[in-house]
Amino acid sequence: MKLCFETVIILLIAIAPCWASTLERRLHELYDAAVFQEYQRNLDFSRVLWGTETKVRGATDNSIVINYKAREFPTQLIDLDVKALIYCHELGHLLGEGKREKLYLPFRFFGGKRFSSIMIANEGEADFFVGQCLHDYFSYDSEKKHLRKIEKQKLFLTTQEFEFIERSCLTEGDELICQRSLLAVKSFARLAAHFEKRDSAPLLYETSPNAAKDIYVFHSDALCRMETLVRSVLGGGRPSCWYNPQNK
Repeated sequence: MKLCFETVIILLIAIAPCWASTLERRLHELYDAAVFQEYQRNLDFSRVLWGTETKVRGATDNSIVINYKAREFPTQLIDLDVKALIYCHELGHLLGEGKREKLYLPFRFFGGKRFSSIMIANEGEADFFVGQCLHDYFSYDSEKKHLRKIEKQKLFLTTQEFEFIERSCLTEGDELICQRSLLAVKSFARLAAHFEKRDSAPLLYETSPNAAKDIYVFHSDALCRMETLVRSVLGGGRPSCWYNPQNK
């Protein structure tokens, strides 16, 4: 049986919710009510097959759309846990702490900048929300799945990094979730380093030497972002590489 191009497209659209299944469904179950309480709109995950960014696209009358665009993400640096981290960052714009504002954002494909269409938390606060979000998301999984993920991902770490993970998570109530979350942070740091054209990703235990003059609202460099994500997992405070409320 031959299918015309239009029929194939219709079929792809029809099965799209199945692609999104586990990850998007779990996050929707976890956070739709909180998003509705904050914005009086439902959470809508929209998954497409082209583009370079994942972002809160903005609000319609009925929903807030989070769009996952994967074309230029290098596949060897992306797995489901990294995708979860990226989604959690976007949710952090909606549910993270700190001042909500219409951020002035660059849009590379439109030749300029414009303000976000809704009041959102800044980039650092969005990263700082990730630890809580990953914990909630990973809590769905069994101990066996945590161990399988950890064994696979720790192959990409130095001995010192994995010792840092084991030592840091030892006192955490959910030790395996903590380890898995830090491994996802390391994977994301490799992705961020790739886009910065760095030769290597920062080490998990590194801290940024930079000191912000006030509160930096845009994306920080890979090291500062990784430090923020690590602190979010371990329950630490916001790092000074982007957060200095004294002058704000």
